Amino acid sequence: MPDFLEKHSATAVRTSDGVLIRWRTESETNNLGFDVYRIEGEKTVKVNVPIIKGHGTTGEPHDYQFLDTNPPDNASLRYFLEDIDFTGKSSRSRIIFVGGHKGKRITPWGRIKAQR
Repeated sequence: MPDFLEKHSATAVRTSDGVLIRWRTESETNNLGFDVYRIEGEKTVKVNVPIIKGHGTTGEPHDYQFLDTNPPDNASLRYFLEDIDFTGKSSRSRIIFVGGHKGKRITPWGRIKAQR
């Protein structure tokens, strides 16, 4: 499985343009890229097209960001990242919570690992 989640941090903040999600990997192994998902009630919606390209295998840190330009208004939101490797295997992060008002930040993720 991809191990970007072993050394990973992320933040998210509402802006006037949507929700800006930023994350950093300290290293990557066999990383094709990332998808960003928003949880809306009981359904999960992929919010990026195309995949956000990863850096393959590297011991170097890399910064990423994605702007969700169509989040529901004034709702507290939940997101997660999915890392996809070159064989099609995937790992996903824990859920990231974003408050319902512009400028509201979430708590950065620490060292996390979750698999689906």
